[in-house]
Amino acid sequence: ANFMPALHVGATNLIQRDFDPTVTLECIEGEGVTALWGVPTHFNEILDEGSVSDRDTNDVRMIQYSGSAMPQEVVTRCREQFPDVDFVNAYGTTEIVLGAFLYPEYHDDHLGSIGRAVPNAEVRLVDPDEPRPENTVPQGSEGEILVKTPTCMTEYWKDPEKTDAAIVEGWYR
Repeated sequence: ANFMPALHVGATNLIQRDFDPTVTLECIEGEGVTALWGVPTHFNEILDEGSVSDRDTNDVRMIQYSGSAMPQEVVTRCREQFPDVDFVNAYGTTEIVLGAFLYPEYHDDHLGSIGRAVPNAEVRLVDPDEPRPENTVPQGSEGEILVKTPTCMTEYWKDPEKTDAAIVEGWYR
């Protein structure tokens, strides 16, 4: 989702085999990294790394995260360390790629939200006991997320039962 578009515009991609907050900070400082993508735990570990306050992190303009909600405390601490950062929550899975984005202009007012459906995708919140696209729950209620997007996988390799459990009427659960 990020590697190819960055490559297309001539950006440099730095990919760590295993996450290490010290190596990440060295890359940010030494390579002038402008955008980071990780899970909230990564950013918490970066902020807790002993030398973070002594590092030049002023080039970072975007923090994109996925995997779980970003805690308010981590957002606040990130804004102190990375003063000009925009936050983006990318909601998706390997099976669908991306389903929704919480864009920077809405981020702080809707922290914890997955945001809005990306172009060509639909997102519905449905009754978790009967997770079908037509069984939407009222606004403000809890439910199960269904996503319909042209980037959704066709099936799990040689596992029709798992496919049937994951895809309901063209919607990924």
